[in-house]
Amino acid sequence: MTIAGRAEGDQVRAASQANVFDKLWRLFTNVKLAVVLILVIAASSFVGSLLPQVPESIVGNSAEYARWLTTNVRPRYGVFTHVYSSLGLFDVYRVFWFKILLVTLIFNTVICTVNRLPALWRTTFSPGVLASDGFLRNTALRSVLKLKRPGVGAGDNAEAVFHTLSRKRYKIFFLEENGVTHFYADKFGVFRLGTLATHFSLVVLMVGTLVGGMFGFVDDSAIVPEGQTYQVGFGESFSVRCDDFTAEFWDDGRAKDYYSDLTIIDGGREVLRQRIRVNEPLEYKGVRFHQAFYGPVANVEVKDSRNGIAFSDAVALSGGTASTSVGWLNLPSADQTLILSLPRGSGDSRGLGVQLFEGDKPVALETLKANQPKTIGDLQVTLQGISQFTGLRVVKDPGAPIVWLAAALLVIGASLTFYLPRRRLWGRIGPNELTLVGSTDRMSNFRPEFERLVDDVRQATGLGRKAAS
Repeated sequence: MTIAGRAEGDQVRAASQANVFDKLWRLFTNVKLAVVLILVIAASSFVGSLLPQVPESIVGNSAEYARWLTTNVRPRYGVFTHVYSSLGLFDVYRVFWFKILLVTLIFNTVICTVNRLPALWRTTFSPGVLASDGFLRNTALRSVLKLKRPGVGAGDNAEAVFHTLSRKRYKIFFLEENGVTHFYADKFGVFRLGTLATHFSLVVLMVGTLVGGMFGFVDDSAIVPEGQTYQVGFGESFSVRCDDFTAEFWDDGRAKDYYSDLTIIDGGREVLRQRIRVNEPLEYKGVRFHQAFYGPVANVEVKDSRNGIAFSDAVALSGGTASTSVGWLNLPSADQTLILSLPRGSGDSRGLGVQLFEGDKPVALETLKANQPKTIGDLQVTLQGISQFTGLRVVKDPGAPIVWLAAALLVIGASLTFYLPRRRLWGRIGPNELTLVGSTDRMSNFRPEFERLVDDVRQATGLGRKAAS
């Protein structure tokens, strides 16, 4: 291939690449794309609010997720369960396509803002000074002053006008042409850049959402019986122990106060102790532990005739109704389930109800008293006592500071844009006449300020103030 041929080929490839870039740029600067993305994201979020979302504690655990689908989802959605799961509709805010939508909207917002920036910058710092005759003649806020002082030229009048406007904090741009001075003046013009802060806040908000979703977690149902330890998980190496839980009640039975004494254990050492209440969380390494709920715990021991002790631990009675606390104990090896129930507020005085299921079939029902073993089916069950558990909401949200920054930018940008709208003036100063017109972006009541400015200009040019009507 000749040198000319290679050069021509390079030019074709460069032109092709430029054409692709131009098409992508036009696509991402199209407002219609932003509208479509926002609608799709809103629809996805709506679906996520309608369908049950997988608990944080089992995210990434395929076996637990399959069990959750079978137990909690399939009875309601039947054959559609697999379809919804394949589409990620039970984990909308983590599924890959939702993140792609957010990233695409971020690019769209950034590119739209960048595309608009040159024009915004130009109108803010290098605005057009010359105004057409039609504009000066037809603008609603308009005043024409006849300049009749002998020996005073257009330049002297212009200096007087500019001095007056400068005292009112107007920034002035002017141009002299054929003995006529054209000028443009604005006030709060730089605050138009507040729209950039508003647009940037949306980008920062979406980035914060992505960071929180990708690197944070929420466990709304961490149950820790008194004296036991909760392993935080989610890649964290420390745990939290509930040393004590206290609930105080009013005479009518309503909760007066409840709090937990917690200890953080990291690397086998106790590193932090704190009492938490509602709205008084404990925080360690970016993870916050909020007091969320509480309830009774049944400490039970279960023996079977074949293997001896099948279970010996605390069972949180975290479900139930307004009058009864209920907990579940699964014995997978025998496909057996014990449902434990306790009247609320009774302690162990009325006993613990225990119902045995084999598969879905109820087998036996007994009431247990403390330290009095009973045979239920082929199991021997002992209630060793009733204690309390604390229910924690465990949150790590590294995106939260970013979201707060976005909120601050949004408030600042919106405040500058809506509460300090730009006031604009155009004028033309000739030897015998001064024409002044004005407008504002969002403030309809600019007329009184404009009329005061005109009166000040009259005074500065020697015409005297207009008599009050």
